[in-house]
Amino acid sequence: MESRQHPFNAAAFLSRNKISGARDKPGGDLEVTLNQVDNLLKGRTPARDVPMAAQFLVDFDILAARTALYGGDVTAVVTDLDNTARLLAPIHERAAAQLLVLAQALRRSAGILRLAPHQLPEQVILRLNGESGHLLRRLVTRAEHYKTGLWMRPMTPAARSPHEIVKHLQGNASDTCFAPDGRLLIVDNQRLLEVLDLAGGRPRQPFRLGAIEPTSLACDGTYAAIATRDGTIRIVELARGQRPPLVPSGPGAALAVAFVRPGILVSANTRGRLTSWDVAAGAEIGRIDIGDRTISALLPLDGDRILLGTDPETSTSPGHALQIWNLSAGRREATFGSHDWPVTALARAAEGGDAGSGGATGAAPDLVVAAANDQLSAWRLDDLSCAWRATREHVAFHSVRCLPGRAVVGDGIGALRLFDIHDGRELRRLAPHSGLIPAIASDPERRRLATVSYDQSVRVWDTSALEAAAPMRHQQEVTTLALTADRAHVLSAGKDGRVLTWDAETGEFEGELGGHAGWVSRIVPMPGAAAVSAGWDGMIRFWDLRQAGCSAAVRSDDPQLTQLAVTADGTSAVTAGAKGVIRIWDLVQRRVDSSGV
Repeated sequence: MESRQHPFNAAAFLSRNKISGARDKPGGDLEVTLNQVDNLLKGRTPARDVPMAAQFLVDFDILAARTALYGGDVTAVVTDLDNTARLLAPIHERAAAQLLVLAQALRRSAGILRLAPHQLPEQVILRLNGESGHLLRRLVTRAEHYKTGLWMRPMTPAARSPHEIVKHLQGNASDTCFAPDGRLLIVDNQRLLEVLDLAGGRPRQPFRLGAIEPTSLACDGTYAAIATRDGTIRIVELARGQRPPLVPSGPGAALAVAFVRPGILVSANTRGRLTSWDVAAGAEIGRIDIGDRTISALLPLDGDRILLGTDPETSTSPGHALQIWNLSAGRREATFGSHDWPVTALARAAEGGDAGSGGATGAAPDLVVAAANDQLSAWRLDDLSCAWRATREHVAFHSVRCLPGRAVVGDGIGALRLFDIHDGRELRRLAPHSGLIPAIASDPERRRLATVSYDQSVRVWDTSALEAAAPMRHQQEVTTLALTADRAHVLSAGKDGRVLTWDAETGEFEGELGGHAGWVSRIVPMPGAAAVSAGWDGMIRFWDLRQAGCSAAVRSDDPQLTQLAVTADGTSAVTAGAKGVIRIWDLVQRRVDSSGV
């Protein structure tokens, strides 16, 4: 059940692209064209010819056609790239480096492409997005033109996976929400509003919202409201189409919208203004100025009360960044929630249900959870006291939703983190996306969540898979094992990024030390109760087995570390990266001794 914006058709490539003239000439298939590259490299004007050859080899049309001709076997393509890069390096080092990056990306995707050659556009985007160099950027841009647009039917209770990709967007997701009838709405930075019928219906054409970037989305079942950077609120009547936008008076970007009841919308902007709207009439019905503080998040509480996430006030440090306002009375009821950073996401704890930790049960407390950069906090609504805080260095929390017993939080690298709603303990970490998760939508009636990401994918989750206690095993393939120096414990790590410990004699699970933001490529025991690991997040992490946690972390200049070796005395290490760089490390000083060989 798949469709594409621009279907990738191998036959069409071979009939119309740049190499079509070479197929029927003597020498067979692409030999004539490849000889042209060889001639360029041996030309008399290398300063002109070599860049031309590099551009030829990193042309997406040629790459796609060759992959199709070879039945998805990219071995010959990789060999040509390696050989050409070697010849090219003395003449044009930057272009040669880009050829090597492409060759390595194709090696990593070789197994997938043998099974599914049509996945080439997606593999190019996955492996090369974010790489520097004009040749690779051009290749990714061209691959985007042929990117898959998936449409899959929703999960059933018998689904093999707890989550499914239901859509690939044309742009990076900005926000998402569920309509009361179960339809899923997503808005992206391409100014498109998608409305997905997860009951299995075919998706309708997206609504085009105009030229201004959207920032936030809300839906009451009849209307969808989309806040934008210029302050206007775009309105879509789901049954009939777009209506005239709502235009607040005064300057400021609109960062948040929320329906407090059907047909009544509240918008908030960067100049501290709350505006209430009658959407059907298209008219402003109320306005509150809270002062010169940006309002980044809105959460309706009950009746006319609404919770605001703002910049922290400057009179105290850390300043209060949460406010409760009564919209009818036009007055502030409370200011609380100390943070150093703006509160950009809010969620209210799900009512009732399993407490979900340590076998304890009970009704969920009446809490709100706030995300502010690297910190989560939970606040009791009855007395506005802090229930717990959780801080994660080098992590930015962007979205949050609550399930019974759980707070589900999306971060800036595509991970979902599950926290115990009662005490803030992190229970579980999953890595479903490869880019920032700006929004999570909740559909409690149908027991599902939706997550959207800058990787342009939309995933739907069975909430029971997230409410359950984390299984005492890895969620994905195990990539490395190690026996500790005293031979009492086994360390394991996998593609899910988690580092676990086990009793070496009984095999019983002992605990989770922590994790990487990507695959763990290697974990090595150190003298004493210590270990060191390297991963595809480019990090080297040091583990203290007595304290059962990470004692330090060092970032490498390599985006992905694929190998790690440690000397017997634990003072030095060697790492290798996906780009072929080998580095020597002083583990005592926790710094690199050799920048690369």
